[in-house]
Amino acid sequence: MFTDIVGYTAYMHDNERSALELLNINRALQKPIIEELGGRWIKELGDGVLASFHAVTDAIAAAIRIQEGCKLSNQYQLRIGIHLGEVVIEEGDILGDGVNIASRLQTVANPGSIFVSESVYLDILNKKNFQTRFVREERFKNVAENIRIHEVLVGGESTYDEMVPHATGIKSEMSIAVLPFANMTPDHEQEFFSDGIAEEIINTLAQVPTLKVVGRTSSYSFKGKNEDLRSIGQKLGVSTLLEGSVRTGGAQIRITVQLIDVKTGYHIWSAKFDRVLNDVFEVQDEIAREIVDRLKITIVDHRFEKRLREQTRDIEAYKNYLKGKSLSDKRGRYLMESIPFFQQALDIDPSYALAYAGLADAYVIMCLYGLIDPSTIWPKAIEASQKAMKFGPELAESRTCYAAILLLHDWNWKSAEEQFMKAVQISPSYEQAVGWYGFWFLQMVEGDHERSIKTLTKCVNVHPYSFYSNSFLGIALTFGGFWQEGMKYALRGFELEPNSFITLLFMAEAHHLSGQHAKAEEQWNKALSNSNRHPWAMMGLCVTYVDQGKMEEAMSCHFELLEQSKKRYIQPAILACTAAAVGRNEEALELGIRACDEHDPFIVFTSNSFPSARAFRSVAGFDKILARIGR
Repeated sequence: MFTDIVGYTAYMHDNERSALELLNINRALQKPIIEELGGRWIKELGDGVLASFHAVTDAIAAAIRIQEGCKLSNQYQLRIGIHLGEVVIEEGDILGDGVNIASRLQTVANPGSIFVSESVYLDILNKKNFQTRFVREERFKNVAENIRIHEVLVGGESTYDEMVPHATGIKSEMSIAVLPFANMTPDHEQEFFSDGIAEEIINTLAQVPTLKVVGRTSSYSFKGKNEDLRSIGQKLGVSTLLEGSVRTGGAQIRITVQLIDVKTGYHIWSAKFDRVLNDVFEVQDEIAREIVDRLKITIVDHRFEKRLREQTRDIEAYKNYLKGKSLSDKRGRYLMESIPFFQQALDIDPSYALAYAGLADAYVIMCLYGLIDPSTIWPKAIEASQKAMKFGPELAESRTCYAAILLLHDWNWKSAEEQFMKAVQISPSYEQAVGWYGFWFLQMVEGDHERSIKTLTKCVNVHPYSFYSNSFLGIALTFGGFWQEGMKYALRGFELEPNSFITLLFMAEAHHLSGQHAKAEEQWNKALSNSNRHPWAMMGLCVTYVDQGKMEEAMSCHFELLEQSKKRYIQPAILACTAAAVGRNEEALELGIRACDEHDPFIVFTSNSFPSARAFRSVAGFDKILARIGR
């Protein structure tokens, strides 16, 4: 173990006497702790201390107590590096690579932190009283191999490190969350309408470059909860809140809104709008503009003076669109139920871009989840996305559904990224655009862990209470090797929506990749139970069995999927992954080629970093698959 005082050279330069006294304080802190835990105080090297221990757990316990004592004294900070390795003792001194690596770890450690090597991490991996997180892999001078660095958390807290961005919330003076508007209409089924009005205000405000807007998912997580508005604002990290209500009757509508200062709880502005129903579009604009004015935001972009989200002028088309979107947002079986509403909206208004985008999204997600044979759906999805772009190229929704087609069907990687980036530029708070770009493209296709994590961290900052964003960030961190941090966000997503198929999948994968196979099996089986034995969960369970050497159980998973495929559509890319996992390589390659022929969207995700496709990627002839999809 090497310890070092942060900034000691500066102390010496400023006040030599005080600096020498600091060495005495540091010695008085460290030496008793090291000796109490069976360690050996070897020597001081200027402001550094070298010590050795018989057991890794003793060294870690000593380091934690030293850092806690240092923090308590509040006089200086320490960096600590620990490595487990062979050492040589000569004339009471300790030499060797073990000492060298511990010293190097200390030099790169953050102030107040304990950095350890992979050998130390593996020794304490299953010790519940120690918490760690992966930091990065680094090459040290005069050390033959790269060193994987981990941090031991002191008091459960991590020091900041740029390699793992931390979601911080918005915390901006010019920030707002729009809460779901209360439905004051006696018909509770009309709630989708009041929700839709609030969401459209969110979308309009999101166009203002200098205003930070919390995403819909996080704002709506407080729906139906009788919680103090100041508390909600603080949790969402915003300075203002907008709440409201909607009442409709015949051709009339009343919208009431209040803009609230989170710090004081006082109303900045409130208003009541009594209009005919068809005027709802103008009211949404009026509210957005009034908020901008009340917050004294200067609008540099003259386009805000126009309507940025031009949409239908027909209230019935609008209602059908909102009903369809409220269903498609629930995913699963609701996707199929959403389609007639989008189509009814388009029957009324054939130039309704948002309805085309909603229709295209529903088709794409159904294809991706393997809910239907893609050969029957892709043509409809492509047509809907093209019309969304034709009638609403300025909408983030149009750009996002078009990017999804380019990625999952056309395999046009460059154009897909361009469209995703344009969507995010148009609306940085549009969760689907940021999430699909960060996870589908950057993580699953490109395998770019760093950019994926940074993009998805921004998504969580805007959507701190979204199970979707937290789960995406959690699994991206896990894929990138940041298991401790990844598990934290995966668990957060699970806590926000414990019955979501996505959160169950990502929790299972996070446990699987971190070597917690029993917990992974439990989560895979829960996902199977909650989803009518969805093939994605079966694939994950199969690969987890293989990694434990349970080949009989893994084979059973593969054959169950084959049996299912005789009765309903099962994605050939999923079958290819399970076939390869159980060693049926020729079958896996045939299934992979079939997946390319059918444009099974999941084949795209097997090409790079997806863990359950590892065996498939090692099959002889997989290069043919890559050639087919242009990778």
